[in-house]
Amino acid sequence: TTLTIDSLPTFPPLQIDTLNVGPGRILFKWTDYAPLTYNINVSINNSSSGNNIIKTNEYLPQNLTPGTQVSIQVSLIDPPCPTLPSTIDLAIPCFMVADTSDLLPPTCPGSGDGSVTIITQFATSTPIFELEGSGIKNNQSFFDSLVPGKYRVFVSDMSCSDTVDFEIPEKAPIEISLTTLAENSCFGDAVAGIKATAIGGNGGYLYNWPSEGIQGDSLINMAAGSYLLEVSDTLGCALDTLVVITAPDSLYLSAIITPPQCFGGSDGGIQIDS
Repeated sequence: TTLTIDSLPTFPPLQIDTLNVGPGRILFKWTDYAPLTYNINVSINNSSSGNNIIKTNEYLPQNLTPGTQVSIQVSLIDPPCPTLPSTIDLAIPCFMVADTSDLLPPTCPGSGDGSVTIITQFATSTPIFELEGSGIKNNQSFFDSLVPGKYRVFVSDMSCSDTVDFEIPEKAPIEISLTTLAENSCFGDAVAGIKATAIGGNGGYLYNWPSEGIQGDSLINMAAGSYLLEVSDTLGCALDTLVVITAPDSLYLSAIITPPQCFGGSDGGIQIDS
């Protein structure tokens, strides 16, 4: 009996895929025909490693800088099932990442001392930072003297670049609310009381009534009048406001006298208005 085999079994060309597993690390994987053997040839920037025989279906080069040209050629070489070589070519992508850190608003409303620090990861050389529209371009990642508004910083190293957009927020202003503790009920009273409460700013408020020589958030036993209140926070931001304490008007009397029509008559009168 004669057995005739028209052809040997063959496998299709290997399918090569890539997976980015970290900065400068690209994992190459191809069709798994374990436990068969593969021939791999790796070329980095046109420098070939030569043919290498491996049993695994993956290859992970290390510490490749952005822009590096990598070419992988793989074939199955175990008889009786060899395949034609499969090739993949790629350039290592940029992987530097820039972001903001320690973004601070101005100390006080209207001031221009906001600041930001730009941080980078995976830079391949000392980054250069450029604040758009400022003419500032150097290796200093800290920017200060910033007023509230939107900004853009361009970051670059020897191989990559990134852009960081951020906004310096407005500082919340100090605001003062007043609570009445007591009122003057009559003209000339000096029993009124008022309490001031500050919000906004940086907290840690100090209250000063300079004309009265009083420090504290309240005035008590006060007559009608206008009183200056100075409020400052822990960073020296300040707000002055005029506090008005009222009292009823004083009483007054007016009289309209109508004399008698004749001497000795009794038809005169007096009208009293208050």
